[in-house]
Amino acid sequence: MRITDNFASARAVTQLGRLRDQLATLQDQVTTGKRWSVASDDPVAANSVLRNSTQQRAITQYRTGISTARRRVNLEDGVLQQLTDLVTRAREIAIQQGDSTASSAAHQQAVGEVNGLIAQAVTLANTKDGDEFLFGGVQSQTSPFAVDPTNPNYGFTTATGAAGTRAVEIGSNDRIVANHDGATVFGSPSSGLLKSLADLGAALQSGNSASVQATLPSLETTQQNLQGLVAETGARGSRLEMADQNLSAFSSQLTASSSALQDTDLETALSTLVSKQTSYQAAMAATSRVLTMSLTQYLK
Repeated sequence: MRITDNFASARAVTQLGRLRDQLATLQDQVTTGKRWSVASDDPVAANSVLRNSTQQRAITQYRTGISTARRRVNLEDGVLQQLTDLVTRAREIAIQQGDSTASSAAHQQAVGEVNGLIAQAVTLANTKDGDEFLFGGVQSQTSPFAVDPTNPNYGFTTATGAAGTRAVEIGSNDRIVANHDGATVFGSPSSGLLKSLADLGAALQSGNSASVQATLPSLETTQQNLQGLVAETGARGSRLEMADQNLSAFSSQLTASSSALQDTDLETALSTLVSKQTSYQAAMAATSRVLTMSLTQYLK
């Protein structure tokens, strides 16, 4: 095949163009640290990176849920510890004042302390998590309990029943109820922690030691229930900790995967860039000599 000057020139320009494109690509890789900058450069890798990014956003959302749930768990744990101390004190009063030797004056003095315990319990029942009542149940915007001012023993009323739970999403198809509702922790007007305290106060008010002693089984049951709730709350905290660790590990895996798909090896890219620059300069010099040659110059 006869190779004309025009053909040689066109081929030289084409080869130089390819080298320039390769140099531009390598310069971009060195500058950005990425093997590709647009999805069309590597569609398969770009699709994988996009999928990883979507999963990372989901992980961020799940970890936000974990943070919310953990805050509620910690709040309830603090409340349960205080309630445990409070009921323990109430039980001590019932034992002391249930003795047949306890005087009516001692009973009346103890009424004030028990009323204070009830008021403290109601305050704990109305603990808030931000703008929400922690133990409000499904109606978390409404104060769930209140001291009844018409009751001389400081009984309580419920505004909503404080029943119902709210789940938080902490993973794909994984939800958790972070805290117990008010009905579970504090009971209802007919039974539970607050009712046991109110019954103790009423028994003390009556001045009857036998009535005071009769409140002990209820207080002991309340104490046992609190211990069970503390255990459940601790288990929920452990579950949240494990979920957070798993999400953190998965996030690291996704980051490493995206880096492997997109990030360039800077040392290799720099070495290749220098090599291509040398090749380009040599090609430019050779092409320049070829294109400037004429038949007369060749004959000389």
